Amino acid sequence: MPTGQLRIRDMELIVALHEEGNMTQAAKRLGITEPALSKQLKEIERRIQTPLFERGDGGVVATASGRAFVAHAMEIIQSFRRAIHEAHETKNNEPNRLRIGVSTSHPIQ
Repeated sequence: MPTGQLRIRDMELIVALHEEGNMTQAAKRLGITEPALSKQLKEIERRIQTPLFERGDGGVVATASGRAFVAHAMEIIQSFRRAIHEAHETKNNEPNRLRIGVSTSHPIQ
């Protein structure tokens, strides 16, 4: 995989680790082992060429880079899930449902 290229699963891993603050809990939440999570985190950090978390006896804490990354990763995950949902709606010819909120990417008509 080229440097910097990430998958949606990588984003979910980073968000889970940030939210849990603990490798064991994040691994459990993701349905993987702690060593697998640690290995994947190291690979992600290698690909983007920056540390995202500081590891310690009490768990993990996002670095400044990690906090910035997490904010964008959450948006990406939400957009990805919305895209899948809307693709399914269109496939099934279901009318769009009312969505509460404001999108910064779509002007109000």
